[in-house]
Amino acid sequence: MKKKLKIVGFIVCLISGLCFWTNQKNDLPSLLLDNIEALAYGEHGDGVYCYGDGSVDCYGDKVEMKITGLRLD
Repeated sequence: MKKKLKIVGFIVCLISGLCFWTNQKNDLPSLLLDNIEALAYGEHGDGVYCYGDGSVDCYGDKVEMKITGLRLD
């Protein structure tokens, strides 16, 4: 009897875990996504790209080329 009860309990846990796992939503709030995007840009700002080694100043670094104003908005 105990063995059957353990098997039934295991199956119930397995099924409930499977249902919970398949019904999970990954909806991140827009404020959180905006914060993640702001952190990804770093201190260089929005849409600024610095390439190569040269004499152009790009936020304290000397680079060959600084490209600004590229946006898809």
